[in-house]
Amino acid sequence: MHPISVAEAFVATQFPTCLAAIWAGSFVRGEATTTSDLDIVIVLGEGSTIYRENFEHGGFLIETFVHTEASVRRWTLEREVPERRPALARMVVEGRVIVDRLGTAERLQEWCAAVLDAGPAPPTSQEIADARYGITDAVDDILGGLAPGEVAQVAPALAAALGRLELLRGGHWLGSGKWLHRRLAACDAELAERLADATVRAVSGNPADLVALAEARLAPVGGFLRGGYRQEGALD
Repeated sequence: MHPISVAEAFVATQFPTCLAAIWAGSFVRGEATTTSDLDIVIVLGEGSTIYRENFEHGGFLIETFVHTEASVRRWTLEREVPERRPALARMVVEGRVIVDRLGTAERLQEWCAAVLDAGPAPPTSQEIADARYGITDAVDDILGGLAPGEVAQVAPALAAALGRLELLRGGHWLGSGKWLHRRLAACDAELAERLADATVRAVSGNPADLVALAEARLAPVGGFLRGGYRQEGALD
């Protein structure tokens, strides 16, 4: 069966009274691989439990994100926007509407689009300092003579920190894992490729290019940060 047919049949069977169902993810974007699942945002009536659950249906793995209309807004504003990663809002906006009762899907798509278009808040000085310090610490570890297996663990974390810093500085939404690379590539394809190549070389035992890239990308924000770094916060 075609993925859209599977998604429609699944919603009709599992969530026949839902107010909205939006099929999102790699299949909708035309980027599916042999292991891709079907992501579906389900919107139920107010007072319903919100949860995330996986199913197997029609030969596909289906991942559902079950919300109410109000909880989509709360989850986005209270959790994902402060973290600069509005994944739920992006699924709602980029997805294909399967069910729309009472205009629920249309309202949510318009609201989520406004959130994405507004962009994240400018980075604070503390966020930039945290990024500088984390990158500095990773570089110092590598330069200090880590074992090859240790470099293989530190290098990807360093690359992720560099990618996050670039997105922060540019005023872009963040991502994690593959989405960090995709967000960075959308903003600066050349830098994303250089960072990926340098990371592969570092994991293979040659971290010099990754360290040099870290030094270059930190220069505009004050360079490496060692003495003078301070982070405050409650222990809980």
